[in-house]
Amino acid sequence: MVEAENANLFDALESGTCEGASGAVCVSTFNQDRVEHDAPNLNHRIVFDIYIEVHNLYKIAGWVKASAPEDNSFWVGVDGSVPWIWDLEDTNGVFESQLINNRGTGDENSPEVEAVSFLLDEGHHTLEIYLREDDAMLDRISLVPVELEPVAMLSMGQSVEVSSTFSAQYQAFNVVDGDIST
Repeated sequence: MVEAENANLFDALESGTCEGASGAVCVSTFNQDRVEHDAPNLNHRIVFDIYIEVHNLYKIAGWVKASAPEDNSFWVGVDGSVPWIWDLEDTNGVFESQLINNRGTGDENSPEVEAVSFLLDEGHHTLEIYLREDDAMLDRISLVPVELEPVAMLSMGQSVEVSSTFSAQYQAFNVVDGDIST
């Protein structure tokens, strides 16, 4: 877990007193009346430097507060990716954990991707959160490993050996095509 105020803060996004945030501090524009709807502005961002110890698929949760429909989104990018819109659900005036989504071709109430997953190798990574709508508040972030299930493969009339090169957690096994004679 990383507190937003401990990340690298640029220009309009600054730390300040936030009732209900951990340590009573969060990051926001604090009524500076700035919006960046068309594209992220590199001058107004939070940069998290993250070290990943285990190659895995992750989701990112942010503890956020969205006070109004016009104050409920950020731009987000990972490792230099093209930033996308993260729409926050109404938090009814309190901080709550929300997974980063991607509006994509959806809208603010129904994003294209409900919870974005990132395949991250061991090593250093960068998460950038940019100003989009003023007064959206960010308290902290946390990486959430995605539990992967073994994949079953089917074949017609043949047994197939399957293994995972992704993780030693999944050992090779045989799968059956449903024909009890094979």
